Amino acid sequence: MVNTRASGSGNNNNEGNPTLAQVLAQQTQLMNMMIQQMQNQLNQGNNNAPPPQNKLTDFLRVKPPTFSSTTNPVEAEWWDQFRMNRAEGQPITWADFTEAFKKTHIPTGVVSLKKREFRALKQKDQTVAEYLHEFNRLARYAPEDVRTDEERQEKFLEGLKDELSVTLISHDYADFQQLVDKATRLEDKKNRMDNRKRKMTVFQEAQGSSQRQRIKPLQIGESSSAGQGQS
Repeated sequence: MVNTRASGSGNNNNEGNPTLAQVLAQQTQLMNMMIQQMQNQLNQGNNNAPPPQNKLTDFLRVKPPTFSSTTNPVEAEWWDQFRMNRAEGQPITWADFTEAFKKTHIPTGVVSLKKREFRALKQKDQTVAEYLHEFNRLARYAPEDVRTDEERQEKFLEGLKDELSVTLISHDYADFQQLVDKATRLEDKKNRMDNRKRKMTVFQEAQGSSQRQRIKPLQIGESSSAGQGQS
């Protein structure tokens, strides 16, 4: 366990108020215990049955970066200070935590910049998947613009290419995900139609070029024969 404070008496006086490093270390230990327990259950079960998908194991397999300690006292003590500033007995919700964390670690200027980017976001030459990724990334900086599912759909449609939005806007969708699915399928359909048109155009141009090459020698020969007859 990593301590970020030193006690003059040599005892830990903050056992009831764990530091951020201690909280993260405990969470990591808990996850490891959960993984070990699930693996033991799988080994004891039916070996012929396919093991269930474990997203946590898949996530840890890519070796994500972890926090253990820091030399910056501001980073080390932020969580402790945040808890001290709360009224005693007042619960800390996830929304409270994320809002305070952003205010501390993300400058206001950056938030304003990203908010403007989101409000001006257009699909342009991106695919629907690429546009969706950028949409979700920037929407976090302007939550007041997408408070409801309907507002999220409206903003997403607003930034789509006209060739997609003109078709999608005339329908209603149960939720945002259904709108995204329809946009993806419509994009795929249009891409396949465009590919067929391009292939047809290339084929017609090739056919026309071949016909011109066959007709041209014939015209020259006819002209030559006509000239000999007149002489």
